[in-house]
Amino acid sequence: NVGQCGNQIGRQFWSIPKPPSPLPNPFLDKKYGSSQTTQPDYSSGHPFFHIDGKARCIMVDSEPKVIGATVREDQIKLKQSEATKAALASKPRPRKPDKNGMIFRGLNVIHEHHGRGNNWALGYYGPQEREGSEGSLVSLTLESVRREAERCDVFQGTFLWSSLCGGTGSGLGSRLCAEIRTQYPRRCILTACVAPFERGELPLSHYNTILAASTHQRYSDAMVLFRNDEVCAALRSLGVGGCGFQEMNSLISRTLYDLVAPSHGTSMLGPNTKLGHVKKAFRMRSFVADVAPMPSNKLVELWSTAGMAQISRKGKLQVRSSTDNGVCSRWSTGLDHLSKIIPKFDHKSNRPLTCLSFQLSLRGAKVDAKIPMKKILALKNRVADRLSCVPWNKSAGALRRLQGTTSGSKEPTICLALNRTALPGYLERVAEKGQVMFDVGAYKHWYYKHGCEEKDFEEAFATIDHVIAAYAEAARPHR
Repeated sequence: NVGQCGNQIGRQFWSIPKPPSPLPNPFLDKKYGSSQTTQPDYSSGHPFFHIDGKARCIMVDSEPKVIGATVREDQIKLKQSEATKAALASKPRPRKPDKNGMIFRGLNVIHEHHGRGNNWALGYYGPQEREGSEGSLVSLTLESVRREAERCDVFQGTFLWSSLCGGTGSGLGSRLCAEIRTQYPRRCILTACVAPFERGELPLSHYNTILAASTHQRYSDAMVLFRNDEVCAALRSLGVGGCGFQEMNSLISRTLYDLVAPSHGTSMLGPNTKLGHVKKAFRMRSFVADVAPMPSNKLVELWSTAGMAQISRKGKLQVRSSTDNGVCSRWSTGLDHLSKIIPKFDHKSNRPLTCLSFQLSLRGAKVDAKIPMKKILALKNRVADRLSCVPWNKSAGALRRLQGTTSGSKEPTICLALNRTALPGYLERVAEKGQVMFDVGAYKHWYYKHGCEEKDFEEAFATIDHVIAAYAEAARPHR
């Protein structure tokens, strides 16, 4: 999580999963002859937590405000947990909880005490007096990434969350994406970025968006992009009156969780044993292969009924049923609601939207539920018909069926990852505004004084133009 926006989303994201609770360990009981030996149930290899219970998360920011609030909230939860355990054990309440019980590792909480001034150059190159030093944010973060990678049995890659507008999120997020690609060239890099309102939130928002998006395009394998305009439109369609940052971050975090949340499976020990149920991790490479297989087309939209059902005050997305056929009916109902919310036409560019590829994730069936494959394929075909997929890609849609539900939800959910021409159209309009500013020399000196050069702007505009041309060529009806 990088920057204020990335850490705000991460703060709500990490409030959803729960660390595994202590369960009896039959192996230790057999060895020591005791039935009271317990340990946290990390034997299934939880994708979000290490064996010591710490989250697989690194929080980076140039200011301590948001990160400090996340850490304090974690401390409050720990105190409540310790108090509950003491009450159940009929012991006096401990005065100070053990810091090792917090889910965030102390060395993974990295921040400074001065911001980056909403400037991409200051975030990317950093303060000149600290550039290249051991105590810089870049060096400390890369060291934490190395430690986290060494703790993993299988290191798939990194998932970087940031904003395209602020100085820390856009600049430092771009720098970390480039550095991680250099140090781990064979590992996958996914980025989830929040794009500012198209009308512009700050004087430098167009510059920051183009510079950051071009860097993610060069170094990441896929970029999941959330536009503030579309997020607010989705919230209004759900009947949410106020479209504040809390509601927007909640919708984005729930949507991301529905994508990466583990699914339930059965281990070699069998489903009837306490250690038999495992959690299967999100496959980053499979996601890239399904949604963004072409290197010039990496822009991904993400839509999910999980976040919308959580936020919706009227419960529009909940259809009660307990049978297996009811699961399919709820998937169908959720797909209908998503179809109403997902735009099919770009009114600003006056052209229909074309889908290059998509991934449909169905979550909510029981582990041993037998749902006819015809019904599942029918849902996939409905998605392909409504998205106007390109005719040359006969395998545009990928199906991902997941067992169980996400934390905090008992309803079946649908998650759609779309690679469409909507995001290139957005970047094209932002690039046009940024090009006008660049031609007249507006605000360029704010970037030059922090190490940015004119060639950085030229390369950024050229990269965005290449992406726009690649999507226009891919969306042509006849190739």
